[in-house]
Amino acid sequence: MGMAADIFDLRLRSEIPGRQRWDIPGLVGRRDLAQRLEALVGGVAGVRDVRANHLTGRVLLHFEALTVNGARVIRDALDRLVREAAPGGRRPEEETVHPALLSAGNPLRELLTRFKLDRRGAREAPLWSIVNNVVNFLPELGLVAIVNVVNKDAPKFLAAMGLRSMPAQLVFLGAFTAAAFAAELVVERKKREAWRRMARDLEHRVRVDTYAHVQELDLATIENQSSGALVRTLSEHLATINRFLETGADDMLQRAITALIIVVTLLAVSPTLAVTALVPLPIIMLGARYVQTKTEKPYEEMAEVNSRLNKLLSNNLTDLATIKSFTAERQEVGRLLQISQGVRDTSDRAVATSSKYTDVMRLLISLSFALSMTAGGFLVARNSIAPSMFTLLLFFVPKLLVRMEGMGEGYDMYKNAVGSAAELLKLIRAEPTIVGGDTPLPANRVEGMVRFDGIDFAYRPDNPLFRNFSVTIPPRQTVAFVGSTGAGKSTLVKLMMRFYDVNGGSVLLDGKDLRDLDLTDLRRAIGFVSQDVSLFDGSIRDNILYGRPAASFEDVVEAAKAAEAHAFIEALPDGYDTAVGERGKKLSGGQRQRISIARTMLKNPPILILDEATSAVDNETEAAIQLSIDRISRDRTTVMIAHRLSTVRNADMIHVLEEGRIVESGSHEALLRRKGIYAGLWRVQTGEAVRLLHHAST
Repeated sequence: MGMAADIFDLRLRSEIPGRQRWDIPGLVGRRDLAQRLEALVGGVAGVRDVRANHLTGRVLLHFEALTVNGARVIRDALDRLVREAAPGGRRPEEETVHPALLSAGNPLRELLTRFKLDRRGAREAPLWSIVNNVVNFLPELGLVAIVNVVNKDAPKFLAAMGLRSMPAQLVFLGAFTAAAFAAELVVERKKREAWRRMARDLEHRVRVDTYAHVQELDLATIENQSSGALVRTLSEHLATINRFLETGADDMLQRAITALIIVVTLLAVSPTLAVTALVPLPIIMLGARYVQTKTEKPYEEMAEVNSRLNKLLSNNLTDLATIKSFTAERQEVGRLLQISQGVRDTSDRAVATSSKYTDVMRLLISLSFALSMTAGGFLVARNSIAPSMFTLLLFFVPKLLVRMEGMGEGYDMYKNAVGSAAELLKLIRAEPTIVGGDTPLPANRVEGMVRFDGIDFAYRPDNPLFRNFSVTIPPRQTVAFVGSTGAGKSTLVKLMMRFYDVNGGSVLLDGKDLRDLDLTDLRRAIGFVSQDVSLFDGSIRDNILYGRPAASFEDVVEAAKAAEAHAFIEALPDGYDTAVGERGKKLSGGQRQRISIARTMLKNPPILILDEATSAVDNETEAAIQLSIDRISRDRTTVMIAHRLSTVRNADMIHVLEEGRIVESGSHEALLRRKGIYAGLWRVQTGEAVRLLHHAST
């Protein structure tokens, strides 16, 4: 396979002291090779970490810059891999892509190259298709022989077997035909299992690896796509490829084999008859493609209307409270009625169009069969072929014509699979731009001093948010950022978590640039409580354990107590085993928020970020959550983002942001004494400003 040639095609993408990024195209689609490379390179003294991605062919190498030559380490490892290759240049564990499934230069080929089919499955499935195709002819041959026996034109091999009487011949042929039907069923089942096993194995690996790849992508990349589009890529597009591999590829292969067998048989019986039978085939195949073309548009319209219907149902069923609050039930039923009528009408048009053209195809097949049989009758009358051969043609010619008519269906499945593969590859080719550094960050050594040092940042180049922005968050203090919507408060949090990277300047943690720190270590050192609480569909215990899966139940209870959640959890019928429902919808907003805080407490990070943690709860719940915040923020660096100023009044320092700039800073009392922006916001939120206006008006 020429492994040495492509595996040594190395390209250095980037390099800083102690870290290199390489492109090795020969790794693409070779999971075992990538894992073996990691094992070999990782065992070299002075190598801190190595990650080889079999999806992209990229290798990330961290090493001691003064003692290790990164390029030499990788080349030595690859040289050893080549020497380990099995005889013939093929690695023993290499997987295979069956040539029958490929077409050069298309997305499906690339996908099957990246996620190679299992060698055994790629061989067994086509082999069972061939066997099944051959066995499919046996019952028909038995029936042909029976007809010939009845017509007193018994095959000569029956007499050679000692079966001279008609009853004996019929009994033997009947048993043979029954056995052939039984064998056909067994082989058919084996064939389906082989293709299904191969397709499901590929689907599983593509889904898991692609999902893992999505987890590594930047938040910006994910936010630019709808969750529905991502789900559709990982489900519907994968299902389309699965359907082609499970049924479409087998169908196309079987049709081709059937055509080959029948054409060879016809040529052996009579070249003249073969030409007569084959002449209509191009017309039938072109007609089938014409039918597919004509029916594509109606079915596309039907799919579009169905999509609108599904979208309406999804939106309405997840927002029934809003519909009921506006008493809009009849209005929504009317919308559904209109779209549903559209589904019915487009479906009727699609079926009518399909039926019309299908009838034309059936007529063409019938005429072709009649032409072939008429020609065959003349040949029998002229003694050019034996009557027994004519009987054989009565079974074979219709089989050939019907098989050729259905070629378009398999081709359409193939086209759909190619399109779905293209969508998957778009996702797979997306590369993360935010990658971790090589400096470890043990959580127990984090002091917690954060500094934004002259940073520039913009979501869009034409709309900068921060310009030369600087602020320091001292260790083990609570610092709050307040301000109007769009001032940049939550963006600071995203920059701290490295969901985004600054365009200029740097964000430092304990004096170290976040870009130099190991990304996993950085995020493990930060606990994040968002205003949009995300609970998973499981028990309360499972959701709290998400912060530290190996924690004991006693630790879970302690975290819940610290978050002021233990009391309400114990009051629930199933306690900590209570199911929270999808996104925690079985719990109130305050309950969800306290479970989120408990989850973060169990993680016990040295840095805590609270982003609008009380924005969507009532005053009583806010008071309970405030107790939780006061308790969990002790002895750790805490960053608070808030609109409700009552949440941050106890902070050591409050910064007021406006259009990406700090316009006021100080404690709660100091800011009130300044009578500036913060004081004005406080008066509005406490109702003092409203009372003053009312007093002035009276």
